[in-house]
Amino acid sequence: MGRVWREDRVLAQLGGGHLQQGLVRSAAARESGLGYEEFDARLQHLLALMPFLTNRLPRLAPKLVAALVADPPTIAARLVELKRLLPAADVAAIAGGRPSLLVPPEWERLPAGVAALQARYSEEEVARLAAAEPLLLADDVEAVLAELQRLAGGGDAAAVLLTNPSLVYSVQRGTGALGPGAEFL
Repeated sequence: MGRVWREDRVLAQLGGGHLQQGLVRSAAARESGLGYEEFDARLQHLLALMPFLTNRLPRLAPKLVAALVADPPTIAARLVELKRLLPAADVAAIAGGRPSLLVPPEWERLPAGVAALQARYSEEEVARLAAAEPLLLADDVEAVLAELQRLAGGGDAAAVLLTNPSLVYSVQRGTGALGPGAEFL
């Protein structure tokens, strides 16, 4: 009987990244319903818009890659809109940190998330929070702050979140604990 190899060991021995990227591309092309040539052309267009995704591509869910590749001009317009909403922010850090923000359902929640952050923080602070934890743009900021307030025992939850934006992951509950974008897993 032959030896069974775990996928991660095979990927590590074969140079991992290129093989994994090929597997993700193939699965995403099938998910998209496009022919491989059309998919690859759209993917190249997407990577020209978002070169910071090149290294992340092997780790992205094929369903998310298919959603991003579906309409590169719309993704380009959303990047511009994101910069309009957050002029002081590093859009590459935001979109690279959470590419699912650029596709539904997270895209629909983004304006409300930006508004909620802008109601509590300065423009520079919003930019810093968004770049550090892009999930804050699609999550219910008021619920996050309320839970932080409860856990902090009356402390300033907004200041606590500003100091440590990754706390957003610590206060999520229930089915939302995976955060927006879980549908791409």
